[in-house]
Amino acid sequence: MKKCFICKHTKFNSGKTNKLFYEQGQIIIIKNIPCLVCENCGEIYLTNETILEIEKFLDTTELPEIEVINYEKIAA
Repeated sequence: MKKCFICKHTKFNSGKTNKLFYEQGQIIIIKNIPCLVCENCGEIYLTNETILEIEKFLDTTELPEIEVINYEKIAA
């Protein structure tokens, strides 16, 4: 990440975030996802690697209608 799409700032901090996904009629909340946070405006960015891990998990796991998952279980 070279600069924030929102404010054009160039400094980011490591952080964690929670995201809600709606997949095939199911609601899945994934907690503690590693991310980059813009130092200036707080906009959150996920790395390509993290996005691919989440997509793979959502595509290959059968989940109940509503599920809350900790990211550490996905990345393990």
